[in-house]
Amino acid sequence: GTEPYAYYVTEETPLLAEVLQRDGFTTAGFGHSRVFYWQGMDRGMTKFAVSTSSADKAFQFLKTAKEPFFVWMHPGQPHEPYVRHKGFDFGNSEMQRYDSEVAYVDSRLGRILKLLEDRHIDDHTIVIVTADHGEEFGDHGGKFHGMQPYNELIRVPLVIRVPGVAHAEVEVHAELTDLVPTIMELLGRKRELWRVDGGSLFEAMERGEGGASDGAYAEYLLGLRIEQHAFDDDRVA
Repeated sequence: GTEPYAYYVTEETPLLAEVLQRDGFTTAGFGHSRVFYWQGMDRGMTKFAVSTSSADKAFQFLKTAKEPFFVWMHPGQPHEPYVRHKGFDFGNSEMQRYDSEVAYVDSRLGRILKLLEDRHIDDHTIVIVTADHGEEFGDHGGKFHGMQPYNELIRVPLVIRVPGVAHAEVEVHAELTDLVPTIMELLGRKRELWRVDGGSLFEAMERGEGGASDGAYAEYLLGLRIEQHAFDDDRVA
């Protein structure tokens, strides 16, 4: 709102946190950068904080969070400048320090999962782990992220744990835009009239096949202009 940013979400677009907050959910967000304020991601949050230790902030919040709750966490790691973390030292190259960042975040997620078990709420808590982007280490002549829509930048992890749904590794096209409709269906809100991009992945999770779409789209924005497009539908040119 107060800073020019390409991804600012305007007021007429409902956010998931706003919808759930109206339904009585305790909502909280923990990010690593003030850019999330500029994007409007604090809307609908009962508590919202920016911190370089956002995972630890989320952990502290979840210790006493009143159910039902919705918690969104965006840690600053793994991200450049890549840092070697104590206990996760794999070397000093950029990629080794990046691996250290990944391992550190993994350990923070492990603490949160253990906390859910200790609170005896893991059996009715949905957990989703994903990422906003990958990193490039000279794969196509670039570094870091945000400059080109190659696979090393746009293919990200997606792990969804739903109590009662058996473990399966599903080979389907999935996009980050599929997460909101997936969450809505898991909460029994499939028929709600709410305009969103993407589609629910719940059927794919249950059957082990069949995604929400036949392909995945990505784009690289420079300011407000789309510089490059990418579409993956498994065909090799």
